[in-house]
Amino acid sequence: MRLPGVRCVAALYADLKSDVRVSKDTPPFLMVRVGRSRLGVEDSQTEWQTQLEAYGRPVTVIDLPDGHRFFDVVDDWESSREALRSVLDFFVLHLK
Repeated sequence: MRLPGVRCVAALYADLKSDVRVSKDTPPFLMVRVGRSRLGVEDSQTEWQTQLEAYGRPVTVIDLPDGHRFFDVVDDWESSREALRSVLDFFVLHLK
């Protein structure tokens, strides 16, 4: 995945099925996985994580086992707030 000018990628409750594949040029990647999405996206997320690790690319994974899709809107829990703080920290780290 080579995206000129893109310095990092964050995927929150995302289905990562795509023709785009991980490569040695993939920027640092963050994914938030939620346990109650009911979308069946877990396999694609695991596949991406495996590919990122195989290429030695930086990957940050935040697991919210009780989180729902749109956790940032519907789950008023400390764990969801902490996940959002971690996403912001990721951007601050990679975009400064």
